[in-house]
Amino acid sequence: MKIKTFEFNMFPVNCYVVWDEETLQAAVIDAGCYYQEEQQTLKKFIAENGLTVTHLLNTHLHLDHIFGNAFMLREFGVSAEAGKEDEFLLPRTAEYCRMFGFPLNEEPPALGGYVHDGDLIKIGNIELKALAVPGH
Repeated sequence: MKIKTFEFNMFPVNCYVVWDEETLQAAVIDAGCYYQEEQQTLKKFIAENGLTVTHLLNTHLHLDHIFGNAFMLREFGVSAEAGKEDEFLLPRTAEYCRMFGFPLNEEPPALGGYVHDGDLIKIGNIELKALAVPGH
């Protein structure tokens, strides 16, 4: 398993790409890509490493962790998976952006699935175990 971390400009959020070196299947964790430049950096990394993105995982649904969800759905056909308990935050994203003084880059799409404590997320030949850690 390989892990690569990206640091982006809007908020100091880490975007992780985790992949199986044998199958090249990958998961993107917290695609907080607000700017197009950030989206293209992530897209280029995925392409240059020949990865197939099979999962988009959000550790939680604060705005800085979900800015890239629409981009990931559009570019790679993956819908975000996250804890159901945070889902109420999605329709409030534009409001939270205004609180920080900037416009919403694009509406976050609905979640494609839920992640529960103890779930095993299969990425090629590896598995990630979800651990619920409420309270940010």
